[in-house]
Amino acid sequence: MITKQSAGQLLQEFEETLAWIRSLGINLSVGRLSHYNKIAKLWTDIIEGKITAEHNFNSELISTVFDVPTFIDIYHAFKSTDCSSLNGLISKLEKAVDGPNHLSEENPASSTARNFLFEAIATAKLHNPSQGLNAILDAPSDVGILFNKKKIWVECKRVSSEKKLRANISKACKQLKTTLEKHPHIGQRGLIAIDISKLITQPPPNFVFETEFESQIDEYSKLMLDEFIRANSSIWQETMKSHDERIVGTLLRLQIVATSREMNTPIYVAQWGINPRLNISLDDQRLMKDIVTRIQSVSVN
Repeated sequence: MITKQSAGQLLQEFEETLAWIRSLGINLSVGRLSHYNKIAKLWTDIIEGKITAEHNFNSELISTVFDVPTFIDIYHAFKSTDCSSLNGLISKLEKAVDGPNHLSEENPASSTARNFLFEAIATAKLHNPSQGLNAILDAPSDVGILFNKKKIWVECKRVSSEKKLRANISKACKQLKTTLEKHPHIGQRGLIAIDISKLITQPPPNFVFETEFESQIDEYSKLMLDEFIRANSSIWQETMKSHDERIVGTLLRLQIVATSREMNTPIYVAQWGINPRLNISLDDQRLMKDIVTRIQSVSVN
């Protein structure tokens, strides 16, 4: 799914997002959001055609386009929720606003902030009360949801290299097994969530995906996610075989900055997909299908 907004709307929503985050008691005088607030004006000037992006696709702009809409999406998902019930989310956001300003400067030692940002956006994506999908904000796992009277625990892994994919999946399975055993609930399930963005966009700082025409970006980025699932699903399918049968699938996220030679404007893109565990029951197959349907109807990206 592609996020496209007018320049005025983008700036207004980012200012509203910053105000909301401050209202949660989070200090923004330091951290990368205060830096992004300055760079966002450059992005809006490009959207309005005041300047061309040809000489401005630097690490500052790419990182701003990459992160700002994610924070905006989290704001939209929870802006109407009473602050007193957001402690779990606030804890994630307190960490998520830190980290290096530039995505290209991130390394394993400095990845904690964006790891928590992935947990926060996964929480937002899995929160659609109008469709019966409710985030459990004090979940014992990274993310929890209540859907069709089932509690579904989610462990999030932001994968930094193909070599670590299997280890990340195995760790998530073990964490889910512990949660499933410690917090018994009739019909509870486990779900693995992985962000594969760094695998698709490596090597840094090559974080921009380019197409000939802007209309191709959504389709091509979906194909990138689908191809990754086809090429790698055997890794998590094989790993899940030896773990708790209540772990029913893998949720994937691909987040990129894209542009087209036609428009030469940076665009934020986030695609989500789900790969159910093989040979799960018909009820669990329907559960996965219903979750996907509701994820796709969430207004955030």
